Amino acid sequence: MERKEVVIPRIGMQIMRAKVHWLKEVGDFVDMREPVIEATSEVGTVSLAGKTTGVIVEITKNDEEVDIGEPVGYIQPAEKEQK
Repeated sequence: MERKEVVIPRIGMQIMRAKVHWLKEVGDFVDMREPVIEATSEVGTVSLAGKTTGVIVEITKNDEEVDIGEPVGYIQPAEKEQK
């Protein structure tokens, strides 16, 4: 299966940029509903899910401002955590 992009979704009508902070690390298994990122804008901070169950394989942006819709990392889909 192809890895899935993690992008910062539109947070509000006027918000075009947000600072991202990953709550997880590369190699961590995450559930599709589990918060993996905090996005902070001038309106406030929201926790965002990765929308894919799997393993975080790459973080491209962390602790920096990004444009809404910009990829900030990738999750490799997987059904359950590999031990």
